[in-house]
Amino acid sequence: MKTNILKFKKREFVLIIITLLVGIILGNWFFGSSSSNQNMDQMNHSVSENNESTIWTCSMHPQIRKNAPGQCPICGMDLIPLDNNDKTENADENEVQITESAMKLAEIETYTVKKGIPEKTIHLLGKVQPDERNVAALTARFGGRIEKLYVNFKGQYVKKGQKLASIYSPELHTAQQELLNAVKYKNENFPFYKAIRNKLKLWELTDKQIDAIEQSEEPSIYFDILSPISGTITRRDVAIGDYVKEGDPLFEVIDLSKVWIMFDAYESDLPWIKIGDKVSFTLQSLP
Repeated sequence: MKTNILKFKKREFVLIIITLLVGIILGNWFFGSSSSNQNMDQMNHSVSENNESTIWTCSMHPQIRKNAPGQCPICGMDLIPLDNNDKTENADENEVQITESAMKLAEIETYTVKKGIPEKTIHLLGKVQPDERNVAALTARFGGRIEKLYVNFKGQYVKKGQKLASIYSPELHTAQQELLNAVKYKNENFPFYKAIRNKLKLWELTDKQIDAIEQSEEPSIYFDILSPISGTITRRDVAIGDYVKEGDPLFEVIDLSKVWIMFDAYESDLPWIKIGDKVSFTLQSLP
């Protein structure tokens, strides 16, 4: 009898142990899986919220804004998450935001916008040229022969009224004789006398030279060619003994005390150029 009781208790104890183990396993199955799913849902929800709140941008092109990671459509660089400090709730869509490191990398400089007159520095190429108003080209007003030269080389400086050459001209000799004859009948035929003087002026004889002919009472054999301005001889087209005819070039005299600098400006630069602008320049010979 006692042996049967012990066997019954032992069997009952085993059943209780098995029941507890089955209960623990089933409890972990139902409650553990639910807790795990809940945790996964919370993690997924957190990740989803983070992805939705993160803005991705390009360090070189900050105007690019994406809701997901990827590559910049302009330069192909990988997008980086935008700092929370850089995001504003009411940001203008045309506003460009960029980090300080990106500014240094792109060498971007900023200036304060203020009201004023716009200025622009324009770099142009040009050449130094003489002032066209101070260029004197001497040509032969009548035919003749060069008898004497008073300037021997280009680059020589002459003063206004200085002799450049002497010329012998039969045409001028005849015109001087006509003037002397007109002087004798000046009172009776003044228009003829005036016409002869004007003819000599057209040949670039000065009033002083014409008066000297009248006072000498005889025609001069030689006629002096004088410089009309003070300047530098830049051309000498005749030599002693040369025969010249009307219109032949003789000398060129340029006053180089003031010169022009002719710059070549593009059409796009013209709106920025006006009279009175300050100009600074350098020369290859004097950098």
